Amino acid sequence: MTFTSRERPSRLIVTSDLKDNLLSNAEIRSSSRSVVSQLQKELEDLKASTVRENQRVRNFKRKLELAEQKTERLQNEHDRLVMKVATLTTEVKILKSQEADNEWLVTTNNNLRAIVDKLSKGQT
Repeated sequence: MTFTSRERPSRLIVTSDLKDNLLSNAEIRSSSRSVVSQLQKELEDLKASTVRENQRVRNFKRKLELAEQKTERLQNEHDRLVMKVATLTTEVKILKSQEADNEWLVTTNNNLRAIVDKLSKGQT
């Protein structure tokens, strides 16, 4: 109910409907404050939870980054070892070839010594 300036009563008459409306409005405001307070608490909880979750994500990303670096180092070490094995395999092949050559030289040398011995003793 609205009053114009001319209709404004000199004193407010509180009717039971008006009293009920005022009480109802007070209850609504109180309930609204309670809901707002609860929502603010939930918002703060969510903010704290988000901060914790963001920290977990940062920690996970850091661990992932460290794992990737370690993987890269291990891959580099693996590549280096593969090259070393290839080099050693080549060296072994060369040494085996040289060993075969040495055996041939030793056999040839022994044969030549035997011939020299026979010749020096006058046997042919």
